[in-house]
Amino acid sequence: MNILSQINFQLSQVEKCLQRDLKDGLVTINYYLCEDECKFLDFLSLQEYLTETDIKIFLLLKTINRQCNDIIKTWNVDFTDLPDREFKDGFECIDEANKSYYSSSLVFHAIYLKPDKWEFYHYIEQKKNFVKAYSFRNYQIAHIAQRCATILNYITACYPETGDIDSLYSVDSKVYDEPHLVTSLHDESAFNDKVYKDIKRGIDIDKFDRVHYNKYPLKIYTVNLAYILSISNIEVQNVITQKKEIINTKVFLKEYNSGYLEGQNYFDKNFKVSASVLYGDKANEYLSNISYNYSEAEITDVTTNKGWRYVREFDAMVLTRKRVKTVGFYSGIVDKVETLVKEHPNLFKAIEKEKEFKSKTLEKEVSPTLEIIQNHIEEIDDKGWQYSFKNQHNYDTFTSLLVAYFEQKEYVLPTEIIELKRGCKTRLAKAFGEILRELGDGVLKEKTKYFDIIKTLKYFKDEKDIYKAITR
Repeated sequence: MNILSQINFQLSQVEKCLQRDLKDGLVTINYYLCEDECKFLDFLSLQEYLTETDIKIFLLLKTINRQCNDIIKTWNVDFTDLPDREFKDGFECIDEANKSYYSSSLVFHAIYLKPDKWEFYHYIEQKKNFVKAYSFRNYQIAHIAQRCATILNYITACYPETGDIDSLYSVDSKVYDEPHLVTSLHDESAFNDKVYKDIKRGIDIDKFDRVHYNKYPLKIYTVNLAYILSISNIEVQNVITQKKEIINTKVFLKEYNSGYLEGQNYFDKNFKVSASVLYGDKANEYLSNISYNYSEAEITDVTTNKGWRYVREFDAMVLTRKRVKTVGFYSGIVDKVETLVKEHPNLFKAIEKEKEFKSKTLEKEVSPTLEIIQNHIEEIDDKGWQYSFKNQHNYDTFTSLLVAYFEQKEYVLPTEIIELKRGCKTRLAKAFGEILRELGDGVLKEKTKYFDIIKTLKYFKDEKDIYKAITR
């Protein structure tokens, strides 16, 4: 069986699964595929085959194109308003041999792939055996549709004659993987919306907002993101093309939900332990590990924040599906941590007291310099630091850099520009001049490093003469 026949067969199997979902009115989002014998929709092999083979008869290529287009259409159109298929009593699998744990509220396909056959594991006990016995990869329908789009585009590029499809679909045609700026957050008009104000008031009290996706509750920890996911449509501007359009936020909610569930499963698999561990000899080691990951660990794909708790500082000003899914993933983890703390509050007291002591000690050490810096920045407007900075994290990051500079301690400049609100540059520049005169003028000779710190701010990064800008 060559790669074309293999892809044709695999697409036909996917179509059968999707048609069953349509008939039942329930969507099975996840496909757990074991690829030990055969890769799923192997695009690299397809590329190689089409590059090396001169195809004269296009019937099979046209069939594959039609299959890909139908799968994309099913995902984009037919599944839009259908709920996810869920286990009646949930799914849990404990693999004692490998010391792993897996749980899911959503039904998934468990399939062992062979070149000419798919072995389905239908029942719960069969799925448990599959999870324990095989290494597998989770392909969600969105990923399968994206792979179909890639195959369809490549085949039609190689053989344009195969692209005669009446209604050609693209994956999520309204929402791109390119960054999109949410205009109502950027121009701050959203802040006057009653929905936004109500969400903010709730998060100020409860520290999170809650939305539901197919009846499953999801916690959201920032006002901006909760606002976006609570309304149906929102205006965005493509950062690359500058084109403005209205998009349906349900696509982002799907990504957030997907990441959220993956995050909760990740926590259960890697951090869920028995009571004997929680109250045993290794309790302190385990709790310290949780605390470190929550507050200090470097996060993949997140360069400006540390720890799982970064979800509390995600501003959602610029969106991509990947960013939303990532924050959903860590929000699912944070939810699990909060549940753990709530169930075992006494276990975390020692760590919290230690962190509180370190925090207070550090505060005492840096407070004189920090107080001067904060006073100058916050006195420029009645809104305080919020007049200039978009979130607490950005403000704290910048002021900690200034403190380190004036106290001649080591520091590392951030790799990403720190965002500012529009219209604040003139007042901030004046404050920076006053800070320099009070803390460093005549004492520190190496002022260029001070200017480099200021250049980490958005509206100062291209300023040629910082000294002139702050001393006018």
